[in-house]
Formats: sequence, C-alpha cells, structure tokens
Amino acid sequence: YQLWGIVMLQVVIVYMGLYKHWALMSDRTRDGKPMLISNTWRNGTVKEESWDQVVGNRKFEVHSIEISTAPSLILAKARSCINRVKYDLLQYNCEHFVRELITGIAKCTQVKQALALGGLAIGGLYLASRNR
Repeated sequence: YQLWGIVMLQVVIVYMGLYKHWALMSDRTRDGKPMLISNTWRNGTVKEESWDQVVGNRKFEVHSIEISTAPSLILAKARSCINRVKYDLLQYNCEHFVRELITGIAKCTQVKQALALGGLAIGGLYLASRNR
C-alpha cells in the first residue's frame, strides 16, 4: 500500500517460542484475514496460507517496510517460489526468504545469533573441561 506516497509492504513476525517466523502479508484474504506467504519447515517449501494456519493464537508483530518497487511485483515473485523453493534451516529459512524478496539479499540474523551462542556455549564447555 502507499502511505503519503511511500510504498509499503507488511511483514508479519510470529513468536514461535525459541525463534521468530517471518512471513509476507498477502493481498489476498481468507475468512476476513490476510493470507501470509512464507517458507516453512512445516511445509518444507514456500506456501501461501491462511492467517490462522501461520499465526494461530501466537503473539505477533506487523511491520510496514518501505520498498522501492511495487508490492504486487514482490508478491508475484514470492508466489513464483510456491512449491519450488526448498526450506533449509541454516541456508534458506523464512527470514532468508522474506529479506531476499525485500532487499535482494538472503540473510538471517536469527541463525547467526544461534550459531554465535552455540559457539560460545561449546567454547565455555571446552574451557571448563580444561580447568579440571
């Protein structure tokens, strides 16, 4: 949509416990709620699904992102990935998918943070075991 001449796209972030699920808000609705397009572990690929399937009763945030291209083009590109793009937790998950569609760069801050914390934990265990 446009807000004062600025083109915006909505990204929905769903709190799933240990991680946040990223999805694009679609221009389609089901049961009066927007549908969402995302790359999911549950499906193993990109799907356009109902709000209730993706969000359910979980806590969520909606972010309006300023974009330089028409939302319809981004949504068309997202839809072209349906059943064609494979989900990969480390290489191409929901955050990679959404960020690449918006910025052109597939990036995931959650994976980097988890790997960094995991590395710190392993390093800490290693140091603790050497001090025995």
